[in-house]
Formats: sequence, C-alpha cells, structure tokens
Amino acid sequence: MLMYSVYTILGIVHSQDEDPRLSQQAREQALQYAREAQAPGLQALALGNLADYELRSGNYARALELSTQSLALAHEDGEISTEILARHNMGIAKIGLKRLEDGKRDVLQAITMDAQREAGSYTAEAWLELGGYLEKVDDLPGAVDAYHRARKEFDAVLRDETRKAVLEAQARFEDQQRQREIRLLNQDNSLKAEQIRTRDLQLKLWAEVGGCVLLSGALLALAYRRIRRTNAALAQTNESLREQSERDPLTGLANRRHFQQAIAQRTREGGLRGSLFLIDIDHFKRINDQWGHAAGDTVLVEVARRLSSVLREQDLVVRWGGEEFLILVNSEATEDARQLGQRLLDQIGGQPVDHGPLRIPISASIGFASFPMAPQDLTLEWERAIDLVDTVMYMAKAHGRNKAYGVAAMQARDRDQLLALAGRIEAAWHQGQVQLVSLLGPVQEGRA
Repeated sequence: MLMYSVYTILGIVHSQDEDPRLSQQAREQALQYAREAQAPGLQALALGNLADYELRSGNYARALELSTQSLALAHEDGEISTEILARHNMGIAKIGLKRLEDGKRDVLQAITMDAQREAGSYTAEAWLELGGYLEKVDDLPGAVDAYHRARKEFDAVLRDETRKAVLEAQARFEDQQRQREIRLLNQDNSLKAEQIRTRDLQLKLWAEVGGCVLLSGALLALAYRRIRRTNAALAQTNESLREQSERDPLTGLANRRHFQQAIAQRTREGGLRGSLFLIDIDHFKRINDQWGHAAGDTVLVEVARRLSSVLREQDLVVRWGGEEFLILVNSEATEDARQLGQRLLDQIGGQPVDHGPLRIPISASIGFASFPMAPQDLTLEWERAIDLVDTVMYMAKAHGRNKAYGVAAMQARDRDQLLALAGRIEAAWHQGQVQLVSLLGPVQEGRA
C-alpha cells in the first residue's frame, strides 16, 4: 500500500515533465504494487490514472483498454467515484477513436452518475472536457452543446453557493443581533441601577447639597460616556457586518453583492463605462482532482493576490464565483485594456503556485472589452456587458486556453444590433463585423 502511494505521487510529480515516460513508468509501477496487494479498488484507480495519462498522450486505443479493465474492477469493488472516472475515460477514448455516439453515451452516463452525487462543479468540468474533445474531432454542434451545458452547470453551482452564502450571512447577522440586544439590555439595566443609586444618594445626602450636585453631575457624565461608547460599539459592529457580507471569506476580495452595489452607483446615469475583464483559471477541476481541494484553495488565494498586485487601488476586483474573477477599471481606452490583459496573463501564469512541496503550474483564459464600444460609442447594461466578455472568455478556452480575447470594436449602429452581433460573435469576427484582440499567456514551464 505504501509503495503504491509513493509511485502514484511520483506519477503526478512527473506528469508535467518534458519527457512523459517517467510519469508513465511510475503509474505502471503503482499498478503493479496494487496488483501485488490484491486490492481491486486500488487496481481500478491505478488503471484509471494510467488511462488518463494515455488520453493526454493521444493513445486512445490503449486508454480504452485500460479504462475497460478499470471499470470492471471498480464495479466489482463498489468504488463509485472510480467507476465514474473509468466510464468517463472510456467515452473520451472512444470519441478520440471517432466512435462518437458510443463515446458520448459513456460520457453522459458518467456525468449522470456524477450529478446524482450532487457534484455540480465536477459535472460542469466533465461537460467542458467533453466539449474540448468533441471540438478536436470536428463535432462542432456536439462541442457547442457540451459548452452550453457546462455553462448551465457552472451557473447552477454559482447560484447554490450564493444562496448558501446568503443564508450563512443571515444566520451570523441574526446571532450578532441577539448578542447585541443582550448587551444593550444589560447596559440598560446597569444604567437604571445607577440612576436608582443616584436618587438614594440624593435623599440621604440632601443636607450636603453642594456635594450632591457634584456627585450627580459626575454620575450623569459617566452615564453619558457609557451611552456614547455603546453607540460607537453598535456602529462598529454594523460596519463589520456590512464588510463581511461584501467580502469573499477565502480570498478577501469583494464578492458579487459588493459588485452589484458598486456597479449600481457607476451606471446610475447610463450604461457601463470602463474596461471589464472576466478571468477563469484553466483546468481547475484537474488541480482539485490531482492535488486536493486544499491545493485548489491555495491556487485561488494566490491568483487573487496576483490580480491585486497589478491593479490600482481604485480598480474593482471581484471573486465572481468558483474559479472565476471579474475586474472593472475606469479606463475606457482599448489599448489600455490590451496592455492590462497581457499583464494579467503574464502575472497569473508566469510562475507556478507553491503548495507545500508541490509547484502547481497554472494559467487562465480571459475575455475583456472596453465601453463605450467603438466605433459608435455604444453602451450596455452591466449584465449584458458581462455576457459579452463571458462569451469571448469561452472562445479563449475553446481556442486552446492560456490566452485572452478582447473586443476592440463592433460594427453596430445601435444597442440592439450590438447585442445581435454579441450573440454570434465568433461568426461575426470571421465576417469582419467584430474586431478582436488576441493575447497569449506565458509558456508553461512549471513542475508539480
């Protein structure tokens, strides 16, 4: 068992080497130790890992053979997660071998099993990976459908996370409200007790009028100071609650609630003005699967730090949800947006992310646009503007990832025509109706 774990980790460590044979040898050695241990579950997982390597190497026939063996062992041992992995790899291998219908059926079955476990973000990643392989074999309608389903799954996950965050914030607020009411009641009781003692002193020391006046004044001043301190504490608590409700607890960035309040003020007199960027970390599901969710959290925190390091204090950077980030800057110049887009690609993907002994290489896909839109200076509502940059961001993913597409100009006379072009932006780009800026990220040289 120990040697199986050691060689499995070595296979992961060498997976980013220029020479992939070390990774292959380590995975095969892990399979051998799993067989010697007579552990069907470990054998199924080792076969799945080896099949995944063969898929990335383009050896689809070998990947199908390994996945078939893995599926049988996983089903026999009752390992649902490994069975899902094996069935998914079988489908992808069949697609690579041009057996599209069989491959789609296997992948859809794996996605259905995954969805029954309520693993929304992983289901979305499975659709996204299916779209990429369908695009490779020129099944463009199938690829488009898979990308749309991935988008729907990501939206559903985002809605669930938002609802959960709102309920948690509401529970925290109600608990703090109760604690505050208790403190106020105790302070009110203390104040009343102080007033009673003051009256008793006045009655007992009536003969000493001068002393009573001084004592009463001192007590009133003390009560006034206490009331002021109480009011200050209440104000500070309210401000702290407001900040917590508008901040992402993991990265410390602004969240969607803060963005919606800020954007409402910016667009009060018309449509959105400025440059808008939507950023998605590439292969984030693979990071979680290979190195665990703690590594994924480390990547999210580091990306947030890198984004903030290239932005100014007045720029707005938001964790939009999952592995997506949104940036709004005041500049309306297309050239400024292009330069910032390149800096963001270089800053995110320039260095691997350190997580313990691991160095995890990362990259991102970015979509951006500047408003008002050239050449007619057309503006959009902020929701439509986000839809536009989301579309070109997914174009960047579909065209290889680790790149950015920016909308420089759209040949539209009015808002309706602008939205119509946005709905078919890639076709409009090829027809010369849309001008796009294409940027490439840094070459990936990191090792995990």
